Amino acid sequence: MFIGLHRRHRREGSSSSDEDDHTLKTLQLPGPGDHTEPSGNHGGGHNSSLQTPPKTPTKEGKKDLKRKASTAGGPEAESVLAPKRRKSTTTEGDGNATRVKKLKVPVVHPRLQHLWEDDQTKNGTLEVKQPSHTDENKANATLDQEPLDFQNANPDDVIDGIKESVQPTINEDQHIHEENVHLKAQLEVKEAKISELEAKLVQKNETISNTLATHRSTVSDLENAIKNKDTHISELQSRVTELQEVLKEKEAKLVNQEKQHQALVHGLKQQIAEKDAKIAEDAKSHESDFQHLDSEVQERDKIIAELEGRVRRIKLKHRGIVTA
Repeated sequence: MFIGLHRRHRREGSSSSDEDDHTLKTLQLPGPGDHTEPSGNHGGGHNSSLQTPPKTPTKEGKKDLKRKASTAGGPEAESVLAPKRRKSTTTEGDGNATRVKKLKVPVVHPRLQHLWEDDQTKNGTLEVKQPSHTDENKANATLDQEPLDFQNANPDDVIDGIKESVQPTINEDQHIHEENVHLKAQLEVKEAKISELEAKLVQKNETISNTLATHRSTVSDLENAIKNKDTHISELQSRVTELQEVLKEKEAKLVNQEKQHQALVHGLKQQIAEKDAKIAEDAKSHESDFQHLDSEVQERDKIIAELEGRVRRIKLKHRGIVTA
């Protein structure tokens, strides 16, 4: 009865959004960790003023919850995604007595509505249709037609109905808080891993920088050595060029000397040929002279032989004379 009355007063007194599809939106519930202070009586003297509920999470928070719910396994994911049934209270009255009628309605926290629908759609089990704005308006119209006897209502029933309608939302907020704590712990672990990886990356970058510096110095030394080698090669090439020029000059000189030698040899050969011819002529003349001398010697030998014969005869004659 209290909920229906509150809805009617809210609908009559203001033009707020029609997205309030459960008691959390009709009552101002405290968020996790908030403290509720009583501020006066409402209706039958019960304290009913509650603080403003926590703000709806941003798109990034929803994405984090959705990713957590889709990746995590076990009771945590089921507690986040599974719809909870709670008792919503309406009032019925016959004019004399009023009783609280408790209905079993599947309720999903609006912060987890999109996660639950996505999960049910993926699993093919999206069978429970959440109450739409039209259904809520019809329910409110039905409540408007019902007689409201707030004074004759049982306060304990009203309080029990409010507690039963508020408790699931508080539990859901506690689950969200626990999930936030769990996600923060995971975030701290990941941040620690990221810090460790960043430290390793910095160390690796330093190692790479040192290696690059060493390689640069080595490359610089090699470049200097290559420059020195190139300079030495240039000097050798210039020296080779000079030696080639000297060799060409020497070859030219040798060619000239060869020509001179050939001319000299040719002249010597001519002289030798002339001398050979002269020697041959002299030999011929000497041979003729030798023959002439030989003939003279033979003649002289004949004369000597005749003279020797005369001498022997004279000696014989002389001996005969002596003997006689």
